[in-house]
Amino acid sequence: MKDRLTMEEKLAAYIEGTLSEEEKSIIEEQLKESEEMRETLSDLRKTIQLLQGLEEVETPNWFTEKIMSRVREGTEQKKGIFERLFFTLHIKLPIQVFAVIFLAAVSIFIYKSYKPEPDSIRSTQPGIPTDQPQTEEVWGDIRIIVNVKDIDNANNAVQTAITNLGGIVLRKQSFKSKNILFVLLDLKQVNELYERLKPIGEVKEEGDLSTVKGDVKVKIEIVNK
Repeated sequence: MKDRLTMEEKLAAYIEGTLSEEEKSIIEEQLKESEEMRETLSDLRKTIQLLQGLEEVETPNWFTEKIMSRVREGTEQKKGIFERLFFTLHIKLPIQVFAVIFLAAVSIFIYKSYKPEPDSIRSTQPGIPTDQPQTEEVWGDIRIIVNVKDIDNANNAVQTAITNLGGIVLRKQSFKSKNILFVLLDLKQVNELYERLKPIGEVKEEGDLSTVKGDVKVKIEIVNK
C-alpha cells in the first residue's frame, strides 16, 4: 500500500506542478510505460475538475465538527489538493475503496444539483422539436474547429484521440450541423492532439496558450462541411 500511495501522491504533485524537473521527467517516463498510471492520472484530473466546479453548500453541524476535530490532530503545514482531500482524515480504508465511494457521492451531488428540467431533456433528443433552441456555450482557453464529411464517425475518432492523450471530455453539445466537445487536456499534449485531428478533417485553431499552465480547456467543434 505504501508504494501505491506514493505513486498517487506524486501524480497529484505532478498535476499541481510542484515536482522537481528530475521527478517530473521520471513520472513522464513511467506514464509512457504504464497504462495503470495513465488511468490513475486521468481519474485524479477528473476528480479535481469536479471538485473545482462544485458550488459551496451548507454542511450538517456534526459533519463539520468531525472534520475540524480530525484536522486539528494533523499538522499545520501546507498540503496539495490530493493530500488535503484524502490523507488528512486518516481514514483507514484502501485508497481504491475510498476513491470509489467519494466519486459516487460527488456524482450523486452533481446530478441532484444540476439535473436538467424535463423541457431541457426534450430539447436535446433528436427528432423532438423545441421552442427554445440550445445556445452555444462560450468556453475554453483555445478553440479547435474540425471540418468533416461525417460528423458521427469524426466524433468517435476525435474522442478516441482525446482519450489516448489522457484528456477528459467534460461535456458535449449537439447541434444540427456540428457537435461540440468541452475537453480538459494537459498543455504538453495540445500540439499532439492538433496533429492527430488532421487525418480526421480540416483543422483550424484559435486562441492563445502563452499564459496557460497545467491543464488546458479546449473547445472542439466538429463541423459538417
